[in-house]
Amino acid sequence: MFKTVVDIANENYCSGCGVCAGMCPFNALSIEFNQYGEYIPVLNDALCTDCGVCLKVCPFSNNSKNENELGDSLFSKIGNIKHDQF
Repeated sequence: MFKTVVDIANENYCSGCGVCAGMCPFNALSIEFNQYGEYIPVLNDALCTDCGVCLKVCPFSNNSKNENELGDSLFSKIGNIKHDQF
């Protein structure tokens, strides 16, 4: 189980989208380049309260909705939109 999105990044699941940093209510996260030029979240431990907001918005967290759930909630009532599970 991941404690923060930094754990997700450390396991190479992060895409560097920055949603976690944008949603962090305590500004404990920033998005910076790593040694490979990829965006990753960087945590300021002094500001983090373990509130879990970052995990709720991260698309790679087990605490957030997956893309199928999001697509269904956003588009299922719109006619002529087709879904392919693959």
